[in-house]
Amino acid sequence: MTVERCVLVDPDARRRELVCQRLRETSVEVEQFSWAREIDPERLEDAILLVFDQGQSVLSTVKLLVENLAGNSIIAYSAEPEIDRVVRTVKAGVESYLVWPFTTEQFLQAVNQIEIDTPMTVGNERIEAEAKQLIKQLTPREREILSGVIHGLSNQQIGEALGISARTVEIHRANMIKKLGAKNSAAAVKIALDAGFNDAAPSPNSNGDWIGEAA
Repeated sequence: MTVERCVLVDPDARRRELVCQRLRETSVEVEQFSWAREIDPERLEDAILLVFDQGQSVLSTVKLLVENLAGNSIIAYSAEPEIDRVVRTVKAGVESYLVWPFTTEQFLQAVNQIEIDTPMTVGNERIEAEAKQLIKQLTPREREILSGVIHGLSNQQIGEALGISARTVEIHRANMIKKLGAKNSAAAVKIALDAGFNDAAPSPNSNGDWIGEAA
């Protein structure tokens, strides 16, 4: 996918400039804004949006696109994002999520993946089928870990729910990410959402004890 224009939304001027430096290495024309409300809708044509995920920034950008019937793709990014926030942004309509600081190569990979994932309904069905195949590789314990991650639980909370140590959760989590072919937890969550994965999060039973078996 060839990207010629990028609309960058980030309230931090210093970080915005660093992002611009990376994008210019790819010869991408960059228009930068602090907030989505500053964007002229007429400037959205043929542009991909790169939005720092802070407060309501992503939702404001999605609203801008909806109001102007624009079909632009959105890539969100932030430093050390919480998994539940990544889930919310993906559900809101963001096609990809990067962890800052990201490299030029990671940005281009995200753009290329958007082209693969969203060209047509048939393509989306294929992505769902592939994601489901990846999920099938997981053990029951790894599925429990993935469910906890999707619901924003920490390793400690997942461990308490399953009756295992946080260190054991960390090991299962690493194995789960590796099996899914994901680079990190955020990427694993995206795969799970593509697959329609909706296992319930680990939770305490009616006696107040946490449901789960020993590892």
